Amino acid sequence: MSRGAKGGPYAKEEPWIQREGKLGGAGYLQRSAAERHKLLDKCVKEYGYKSCLGSVLVLNRNAAVREKYGAKITADKNYLVKKFGSGSKQ
Repeated sequence: MSRGAKGGPYAKEEPWIQREGKLGGAGYLQRSAAERHKLLDKCVKEYGYKSCLGSVLVLNRNAAVREKYGAKITADKNYLVKKFGSGSKQ
């Protein structure tokens, strides 16, 4: 079993992510579009466009999350690119 896998000698009882994070923590994808856009605006202001876009795209790497929330992830990516992407005026 690999390190950090569920079970085994290296398993942790505590969740890996223990802080709120850039996107507002757990429940980000269950929020309304308006709430997610506010969080994305705040994220860009604090961490920068590329960092926040990366955080959104990481959500798309998990097949189960992508299957359930793919449309929201794509919409958030498009929102960031349209509002903060290269060539846009802020």
